[in-house]
Amino acid sequence: KVTVTYYDDWDADGNTNVAVTKTVTYRSNTGSVSFESSAYGPKCMVKIVLTDPDLNIDAYSKNTVTVQYSGADIGWQLVVGSVTYPSEETGWDDPPVRIYSSSWPTTDVGSFTLTETDVNTGIFEYKTGQLSSLSNDQVAVGDTLYVEYIDPANDAGTEETVSGTALITAWTGTLSLDKDVVKIKTPLDEITITLKDPDRNIDPEAKETGTNRPTVTVTSSEESVTVTLEETDKNTGIFEKTIKIDDDGATGEYDTEESIEVDKGEVVTVKYTDPDAAGGATGIAVTTTFKIYSTDGSVSFDKDTYSPVSKATITIEDPDMNEDPLAIDTIPGSRIKVYSTSDPSGIGGYTGTVFAGARETGVDTGIFTVVIQLTTGSSSEAGRQLQSATETP
Repeated sequence: KVTVTYYDDWDADGNTNVAVTKTVTYRSNTGSVSFESSAYGPKCMVKIVLTDPDLNIDAYSKNTVTVQYSGADIGWQLVVGSVTYPSEETGWDDPPVRIYSSSWPTTDVGSFTLTETDVNTGIFEYKTGQLSSLSNDQVAVGDTLYVEYIDPANDAGTEETVSGTALITAWTGTLSLDKDVVKIKTPLDEITITLKDPDRNIDPEAKETGTNRPTVTVTSSEESVTVTLEETDKNTGIFEKTIKIDDDGATGEYDTEESIEVDKGEVVTVKYTDPDAAGGATGIAVTTTFKIYSTDGSVSFDKDTYSPVSKATITIEDPDMNEDPLAIDTIPGSRIKVYSTSDPSGIGGYTGTVFAGARETGVDTGIFTVVIQLTTGSSSEAGRQLQSATETP
């Protein structure tokens, strides 16, 4: 108990030299220690949470608690501000705060400092390095991870060791896409790749950077690109990247890992190789696919029969030729072959007389028309006339 006595010269009744006494009971508290999460991957950093009001020495500022090795003669001590535990010259044989696992029984990670979460909380935290580095890769999937704290004075005033646990585990990553079908168009269509893999969340206090960021391989018939994913926020274990879908193969603005060159109608594969999967498996391939939009085109005449010198309107319906939904598209003449029995060479195609092609009927319709002027005469003359009389509405 702590007692304070004040001698009042004059009290309210006029009495002099009156003793005013207040007594409080000093008591210590049993601390606790735990991990911030109940499970970690073998390559993750872990956060230790130590709660002990006795270590909140200064109620007006954030305190620090240093786990300190003071040399072979003294051993390990706990330093809080100007106070050192144990107060004797001889400390502990083991660190007063330490982590270990069933596959990593002997630990010595050196001196480190826990910082109070805020003023007057009595809660202290410390983020370790990666478990794989600390343990020399001894920590394994399936281990129980332990943290121990030697409390210098529990609620009975005696020394007590308290502990907490977490599981070392691994999750098989999952891939998802924001769409199953993507169009080749202008402006370029995009697809967002999302990977969920909690054991790639190495640092719980920051978005992953550098080589800690996972990569996926996106493969089409034209090329294979490696795409680096970005964590959506700190401590999420969710990684995303949006890439553009291109078909021209041109170098320049989109010729990076931000794009993939594809062909219409093909299936594109996204592959993630999980280094640490469920059950301790390694190098597990996780895949998903998306399709590049394509449809069967159709062609028709506006009539079943024509007079020898009339005009024929040809209509082509092919939604995947609607490559720019903001403008009127054109199907080139090399993709359209018009010929007759008397003019087998005709116009268009890859061998016939060149012509302008078919024009979309409006913005974003996917319907194209071309008007052909029919004529009589020799085959070669008919071909020249067909070329000169071709119109678009």
